[in-house]
Amino acid sequence: MKVSSFFVVVAVFLAAILVMPSASMARGEREYEAKQIKDIEIDGNLEEWAEWVEPNIIVMNEVFGGVPPDDPDDFTGSVMVAWSDDDSSRIYFAVKIRDDEFQDKGANPWWTDSMEFIFDSNNNGSADQFTIGQDGALTHASANLGNTEWVVVNQGIEYTWEVAINPAQGFDAKVGDAIGLALSYNDSENDVREHQIRWIAKENAWGGAMNQGELIFSAEIMKPAPVEPLGKMAATWGGLKLR
Repeated sequence: MKVSSFFVVVAVFLAAILVMPSASMARGEREYEAKQIKDIEIDGNLEEWAEWVEPNIIVMNEVFGGVPPDDPDDFTGSVMVAWSDDDSSRIYFAVKIRDDEFQDKGANPWWTDSMEFIFDSNNNGSADQFTIGQDGALTHASANLGNTEWVVVNQGIEYTWEVAINPAQGFDAKVGDAIGLALSYNDSENDVREHQIRWIAKENAWGGAMNQGELIFSAEIMKPAPVEPLGKMAATWGGLKLR
């Protein structure tokens, strides 16, 4: 029996589509639309950001390793993400963390309370990690003098972060683009890391694709929400400043 070459080509094409993995399946099947933020200043004051409610925020409530803390004041976290076509090389983050006991283990940064931002900015399965200590002084992994700027503001057990990251050399976001993003916060006590809360905690890999969601760059402009004036606080300015 003869089969038309046209139908053979069509069959091969359809088969390829069926077996081709989708980015959303590989990335934990979650997504977040980053709105554009204008005239932002990295100063720890979130006056440029939208109201701190879902769906504007990512709630980091999946615990990886150990057991969830009994008290929500032990540590909880949420994140908002933004970008701007005025400077499309950077991604902006606002982070709120509650942590009742800060641990700084300078000799072992992995045991210091810290926030991790992980990107697959080239959509090629890679993972670049940027880690900032809760004390506002520690950075390691991919962070360097040319790609990270941040401020951490502390009021009691509440920590507010404002961060700007260039996730890769030559990064240039466009409306409608999507990249992989993973977020986690490390809580260390008693000289060891006790917990880690994540946006997505699917597998035992710090930059694994299943731990990533889709970060989509939206054309929508963020509408700032009224921000209560900060009371007594301590602010730590990041030593790594974008030039």
